[in-house]
Amino acid sequence: MTLEARAKAIRDLEAILSNLAYKDFKQANPVRRIGRDGRRIHKPYNLSSDTMEALEVLSLACKQDITAEDGEIIKGFLLPYRVNRREYLINTNPRLQ
Repeated sequence: MTLEARAKAIRDLEAILSNLAYKDFKQANPVRRIGRDGRRIHKPYNLSSDTMEALEVLSLACKQDITAEDGEIIKGFLLPYRVNRREYLINTNPRLQ
């Protein structure tokens, strides 16, 4: 992978991971609830298997030496998101913009 392709892949993977984690959070906490003391009440949640897979692929993409096999795994993971699921590529995390 070239440096530009690698940077774009990392940026896309971070956006996908952010959106999937937010989706997991909203599934566990569909309604905003406020406690007696005025603080928000959040239920704990676990990350889904899709989110964990995205996290593993992101860790592959962040390695210094990417093998050809790692590059194929990254491209294979990103292809469905870049073609059919473009809404996951929109960055929801302001720190990543």
